[in-house]
Amino acid sequence: ERSKTLELVLSREVEFGIVSMPVRDPRLHVELIHEDRLVLVVPAGHPLTKVDSPTLSDAAKYEFLVPKEGRRRELIDHLFIQNKTARRIAMELDSSELLKRLIVAGLGISFMPHINVVDELKQGLVQTVHIEGVDIPRNLALISPLDSALTRAGSAFFKFATGSR
Repeated sequence: ERSKTLELVLSREVEFGIVSMPVRDPRLHVELIHEDRLVLVVPAGHPLTKVDSPTLSDAAKYEFLVPKEGRRRELIDHLFIQNKTARRIAMELDSSELLKRLIVAGLGISFMPHINVVDELKQGLVQTVHIEGVDIPRNLALISPLDSALTRAGSAFFKFATGSR
């Protein structure tokens, strides 16, 4: 969980962590390591894939599967609130893996990071639907305390993950 990771890094229980952006804490060194977007993931052949320029209202006609909590849940909730669109939540889940399997099984649709569904897209199990006017970046950053040097192992990992330092 994001806040737990921030806490562990700031208390120096771990050398660094990987969290979703933005990170606005002056005590942390923040390095972007992965750029991604949340995409609407639907089972292959879903009716939404046949709609020209689908809107959030079109998507809201279907049952949603959502993470129980966390940054992604906040982003999704905010999107619907901002667009004054109600949605039906079929299930709240702790596991992204289970959420994905339920989409494949046709039990709902969800916004997920594109990287999470690359294999399922290749296998033709799911499709992504571009929703008009919806663009949700989900970039990941490597964070470490600003005022402390990394161990040799930590430094080697940082260099590997970011190509810097």
